[in-house]
Amino acid sequence: MAAISRDPWTPEQIIELFGPSEHVALRQTVGEDEFAVAMDAYLRHYHTHHGQVRVYEGIEGLLQGLRGRGVFLGMVTGKGRATTEITLTLTGLRGLFDLVLTGDELSRPKPAPEGIERILRAAGCSPSETVMIGDMPNDVLAAHAAGVEAVAALWDCEWPEELRASGPHHVFETVEALSDWLLT
Repeated sequence: MAAISRDPWTPEQIIELFGPSEHVALRQTVGEDEFAVAMDAYLRHYHTHHGQVRVYEGIEGLLQGLRGRGVFLGMVTGKGRATTEITLTLTGLRGLFDLVLTGDELSRPKPAPEGIERILRAAGCSPSETVMIGDMPNDVLAAHAAGVEAVAALWDCEWPEELRASGPHHVFETVEALSDWLLT
């Protein structure tokens, strides 16, 4: 916000913007005239401070274990393409996903099933063969809308009660418990 001479946002203001990709949220908040400058500043800040992001212990091994079994791994995220690529590249996870769809590439983001349906088509599999793992209620709602099994990941969930209330088929408190379920 400093790049466009505005006061910084509070964490609560940022959380209120969750849903659409950062491109949509930022454009709606600052307007078209200041969007390019604000977005450039945001991406520079995101990249510079990305070292604060960590991959949870066991996630990389879980993804490698699934890939080793020939599982098609897709990701549907509300984040935009630019920040998604920064995160996946800097964490070393980019090469583990077969298909990544971002919020700015979907006409109807989660909780709509569009992203999951596109991954199903790309993977050539049916909803009954698919598991959607997420940490937000919209992930579970999208899974239900697409007819796939919904799994709630609670190990770093900001809204655990809301996530549980969204009706997942399975709930996992730890990466280890999820890995045991998926890989055994």
